[in-house]
Amino acid sequence: MSHLYELHRFVLYELPWLDGKDMLDVACGHGIWGYLCRSEKKGEMGRIVGVDIYEPHIRFLKKYGAYDELVVADVMHLPFRDKSFEISLASEIIEHLPQESSEIFFKSIESITKEFILMTTPNGSWELGDYQPIEYEIHRSAHYVKDFRSHGYNVHGIGFKYMKFYKAVKSKKPWLWTLFFYIFTPVSYVFPSLGEFLVAHKKLH
Repeated sequence: MSHLYELHRFVLYELPWLDGKDMLDVACGHGIWGYLCRSEKKGEMGRIVGVDIYEPHIRFLKKYGAYDELVVADVMHLPFRDKSFEISLASEIIEHLPQESSEIFFKSIESITKEFILMTTPNGSWELGDYQPIEYEIHRSAHYVKDFRSHGYNVHGIGFKYMKFYKAVKSKKPWLWTLFFYIFTPVSYVFPSLGEFLVAHKKLH
C-alpha cells in the first residue's frame, strides 16, 4: 500500500538485517519496501517475497527485480505454510481491512512468521478523501496503541496526531505539517499515543 516517505527511516531502523533470511512484504503495492530492503538491509543476501491483491501492482513489479517472488493473494488468506518467513512487514495495510477482521490478520501474520513482525498504520482514523481510484486503498478501520500492545507489540509514534498530513495539504499548508512532524516526532516516538502514525514491532523469539 502507499505510505508517506517519512516512514522509511523508522521502519528501516526497526527491521533486522536480512542476512539470508526470508522476508514477506504484505500488500507490497509498487514495491518501495522491496527496493529499500534490497539496498539498505543487505537484501542481496536474503529472499524477499511480495504479496498483493491488486494484480496491476504485481504486473508492474514483475518488470523489475526487487522481489524474488510475487504472489497475487488476499492478505486475509495468505497462501503460505506456518513459519514460512523469518520476517514479515505489513506497512499501511491493517487500516484497509474491516475492523472485525483485525484479529484474524494479527493471527494470520503471526502464524507464518518465525522471528519478527513489523506493522505501520495511522494512529486512529486517517482520511484519504471521498474518492479512491483503487478500492483496496479505502480506509475501513482505525487502530490505536492499545490494540498493538494487547498483542505483544512494542509501539513508537511519529509525527503529531493533531496535525495530520491530509489536513495540511487540504489547507495548502504542507510546510506546517513538516514543521510539526519534525518537532513532535522525538516526543511521539516515546509517547506513541501522540503520533500521527504508529510503528509497531514484535519479536517472536
